[in-house]
Amino acid sequence: MLPSVRASFDVDVDFLINWKPYHYEVTTQAEVDIDVIFRNFGPHEVSASAGADLELWGPNWGGHASLNMKIWFIKINFDVTFGAANGGT
Repeated sequence: MLPSVRASFDVDVDFLINWKPYHYEVTTQAEVDIDVIFRNFGPHEVSASAGADLELWGPNWGGHASLNMKIWFIKINFDVTFGAANGGT
């Protein structure tokens, strides 16, 4: 018997640009989710997800990224900040 597969993908992007004084902020998010259900010897589900949040700002260019992954019950998360420390929302 073939497994059942369900997948989803979500992306959001927001831009804010000011001209006086010049300033910009960009926020984006992306996530992918996958579920696979095997029914050979009773129902067994394998699920995985991966996502990222990214903030960029300027004109003193900088940003912050948050990355996360999950497979079954194992979660991996980490954050990275780069460029100018003061920034967006």
